[in-house]
Amino acid sequence: AGAVLYRGLSSMSAPLVSIILPIHNGDMWIDECLEALLCQTVLHAEASSADPAPPACRLELSAYDDGSSDGSWDSLQRWKPRLEAAGVAVVIGRSGGSQGGGCGFAKNRAVAQSSGTWLCFQDVDDLSRPKRIEAQLLAAAARPGALVGARVSREPE
Repeated sequence: AGAVLYRGLSSMSAPLVSIILPIHNGDMWIDECLEALLCQTVLHAEASSADPAPPACRLELSAYDDGSSDGSWDSLQRWKPRLEAAGVAVVIGRSGGSQGGGCGFAKNRAVAQSSGTWLCFQDVDDLSRPKRIEAQLLAAAARPGALVGARVSREPE
């Protein structure tokens, strides 16, 4: 029932999912993290004979660089045009100094600058599987008021 709720909506009426990405010295993981986000099935909402089309939604990356001293800021700037070309809105914030406020601070700042109906928390050293946002959006639509999470697998174990 959740998938039907979003099918056929225009791109402007589809729900916006804000991916909340706090970063502190995460440059070594940014490429893999954002590459995995570009593989999300909700960005490629086409039905196949085996699977129905994922729900239509729009994605926004809300990244906040919390005083990184590596190349995190430059990497985010480099990724912005590629993400936007794929249809992902991008909002990037940055703390003013080299002293970060911590992970909770960075998450709160990323949430404050986001504009989504749904929040999807992503750490820079995590990789999202292709159906992550699709599955979470369907679960949230089917259970209003629920807090939806994800299964985690560690590599290496």
